Amino acid sequence: MLERIGKVIYVMRNPKNIMVSYFHFSNKMKNLDSSENFDEMLEKFFTGLTSCYVCNKAKHLRDLRSIVKIYEFVGKNLSDTVKDKMAETFKHMKKDSLASYDFLLSQTIHNDFLCTKISNMAQQEYKMLSDKMFTYKGTVLTLEDNYDLTPEYIDSIVDFETRDDDVFVVTFPKSGTVWTQRIMTLIYAEDFPDKANHITVEQMPWIEYRMTGTDFNTRPSPRLFCSHLLQQLMPKMLERKGKVIYVMRNPKDVMVSYFHFSNNMKSLVSSENFDEMLGKFFTGHMFSGCWFDHVKGWITNKDKYNILVLTYEEMIKDLRSVVVKICEFVGKNLSDAAIDKVVEATTFKHMKKDPLANYEFLPSEITDRPKGLYMRKGTVGDWKKSLTVAQSECFDCVYQEKMKDVPLNMVWDISELNG
Repeated sequence: MLERIGKVIYVMRNPKNIMVSYFHFSNKMKNLDSSENFDEMLEKFFTGLTSCYVCNKAKHLRDLRSIVKIYEFVGKNLSDTVKDKMAETFKHMKKDSLASYDFLLSQTIHNDFLCTKISNMAQQEYKMLSDKMFTYKGTVLTLEDNYDLTPEYIDSIVDFETRDDDVFVVTFPKSGTVWTQRIMTLIYAEDFPDKANHITVEQMPWIEYRMTGTDFNTRPSPRLFCSHLLQQLMPKMLERKGKVIYVMRNPKDVMVSYFHFSNNMKSLVSSENFDEMLGKFFTGHMFSGCWFDHVKGWITNKDKYNILVLTYEEMIKDLRSVVVKICEFVGKNLSDAAIDKVVEATTFKHMKKDPLANYEFLPSEITDRPKGLYMRKGTVGDWKKSLTVAQSECFDCVYQEKMKDVPLNMVWDISELNG
């Protein structure tokens, strides 16, 4: 209705000064997310992570009496004496208790109990992001019918009792999860011959997605699990019993793959363009949360686990060597012929046609376009066809800042594999 009734005064300021001012402001306000340095502040400013009649603030500073335009605009006929009094300097405003907001800053800074409570709530709270997505303790999950997706169940995973022969495949979404999942079920095929014709998710379920009435403790050994969970949400006992296979992929390809995936999944929030997708990727407002937090958490804590770290790119380059590496890690002594069979069955071309592995069985309430949803292209460097130079450079800046303490030898283009 404001388009028809009422007036708007929109005030601008040059964005560099806004950003610097906000940097200092947010570092004093405990209910705002502070920044350690201006690299971090730049990232927040670019991605929007900071909390019509136009008057320009710079012009005000040159001639404060020019705000007479505001009086005229709102229809106030004030005397020159009143106008001069109102057009007093910024220096006076700093001392004006009615205008400076110092009372708010004081309350915010000194009320430690309240601020601590707000901070803890932000980290722990269960919050709906859409009608089918929620965030809890840093991760983002989708609500699914007939699954125990509650904060209580997510909390209980930390206390899940693992076994020595348990194997968990852990990934951030779109990093080769389905691919590795199928490799694992084929390597373990002789352990469960009665499940040879079962879809992979039945053979290797997601620990965070437990179907109502299911008890993972009753599953026969060896147990295979998948997960997208952050390191700190995983079973604590896994540090002593069981093995982890952690699969990474270069994040630009992850983001582009997720863009197409989320736009075809009814339970996920889609993005109209890659500018919007960049914002979600940087802030973690997507399935499983923040890629940077996920990878940093697992890589910096990998020494706590019996873990094999793989990359999507090395699977593309030499799938057989990766299958051999996995067999050695989990203690499976497969013959060369058996390994060749696993490799043949898990090529991208074959998996696109494999109904047990490609997830094209998903019902219409989840997606109207299941074909190719999980197995789209299977390549390295596809991001170059989607991101502009400016978007790629922005991504590079954020990546370098967030991952500066985590040395990773990422492969960004297919040419790097062939070189």
